[in-house]
Amino acid sequence: MIFIDTSAWYASEVEDDINREKARKFLSELASGTHGVAVTTDYVLDEILTLLQSSRGLPAALTFIE
Repeated sequence: MIFIDTSAWYASEVEDDINREKARKFLSELASGTHGVAVTTDYVLDEILTLLQSSRGLPAALTFIE
């Protein structure tokens, strides 16, 4: 089991984040079971949605939800 915090989600969604490619690769591997089962909390999801909306706009937050 591995806990996914806001920074991993954010880096994967923001094009100019320095860790974007690493985060996207890691999350892709995680989806295939490479690193175990992902867990997070509703607080983390709330934080990433708020951060995306305030820094990138509502469309970015909505895209993340999908």
